[in-house]
Amino acid sequence: MFELFNDKAISAIMIAQQQASRLRQHYVGTELILVGVIAQGDSLVSPIVQEAGITLQVLQEAVEATLKSDSKQPSAEIPFTPSAKQLLEQSLKEAQQLDQSYVSPEHLLLAVTSSDKSSAAKI
Repeated sequence: MFELFNDKAISAIMIAQQQASRLRQHYVGTELILVGVIAQGDSLVSPIVQEAGITLQVLQEAVEATLKSDSKQPSAEIPFTPSAKQLLEQSLKEAQQLDQSYVSPEHLLLAVTSSDKSSAAKI
C-alpha cells in the first residue's frame, strides 16, 4: 500500500509511529496520523491548518489528553488501529478521485475529515 504514498505522506506516517512509541502506545491511531500530517510542515496542509487556527502544539496536547500511556514500551513494530487502516485506505480513494497517482498529506487530511467517527475527527 505505501508504495502509492509520496515521501511527505510516508514522513507523516513515520512521525505518527514515532509519536506512538514516544507516548507508549501499542497502536497507531487516526489521531496520531493527524499529528503526523500537521507536523509535516511543508505541505499544502500547512496553510489550511494555519487558517483554521490549529497549531501542532495544541493538537499534540489534545491528543495526549485522550491517550493513556502504558508502562511497557511498545514493540518495534506498532500496528495501526482498524480506524487508522480505514483512514489510509480512504486516503488512497481520495487520491484516486482527484486523479492523483500518489497519496500526499492532503489526501490523508481529506480522509480524516471524511469520517466523523475516528478519534482524529473528534479532536
